[in-house]
Amino acid sequence: MNALERLKAKQKEYEALLRADGETAIKDLLKGWFSEHPDTYGVKWAQYTPYFNDGDPCEFGVRGVYAFSSKEAFDAENMWEAGKEIYGQGTLEALLESAEDVLRAAFGDHAVVSATREAVTVEVYAHE
Repeated sequence: MNALERLKAKQKEYEALLRADGETAIKDLLKGWFSEHPDTYGVKWAQYTPYFNDGDPCEFGVRGVYAFSSKEAFDAENMWEAGKEIYGQGTLEALLESAEDVLRAAFGDHAVVSATREAVTVEVYAHE
């Protein structure tokens, strides 16, 4: 096996590790955040790579983080109207942005991730 093949094999191992352990790592990260925000029932965010960015590079990222104070608001059909946008307002954004490689591997690109203290679910997200 040559050097390039070894690197590609290591990359595949790393990506498999991110997929396998990523959701657990994100749940642990959220557990701490939820303990600091006892009035929050759940959070949702979109994560994706834009299709077009007006000439700038299209890079994967977390886009829009919403907090919900009740199960009814969390389960509402339109999360963008039912929740309170907290993107740009503190620690959860920074935590998620620091874990973008893990988020992408664990939950995929073009996804909405919904998290409560009990569970994390993922849906395909159609954007732009």
